[in-house]
Amino acid sequence: MNNKLITIPEAAAMFNLSEYEIRNGIRNGKYPAIKVGTKRGKYLILPESMDARLKELAEANLVPASEISSLERQKLSALPFRKKHPVLPGLTTGLRKIS
Repeated sequence: MNNKLITIPEAAAMFNLSEYEIRNGIRNGKYPAIKVGTKRGKYLILPESMDARLKELAEANLVPASEISSLERQKLSALPFRKKHPVLPGLTTGLRKIS
């Protein structure tokens, strides 16, 4: 990466985050950015600092497997997974047919 500053939409595409997440993270001090302009200015982000911060946050969320007790492992394995409900033939989705 070079020293080029990027905008929020470019950062969202580069780091696979939503623009909303980046804006809120900047406002809350989670992500580094520079505000350019006055009240309604825009934020510019240095990709290297954003990448470093994302790595730092990811490492802070990691828990070594040795620190997870067997009871916690059982709880994690028992978590229900979301299943898609099948659409039964003949049922409508709430839309009425106009004749």
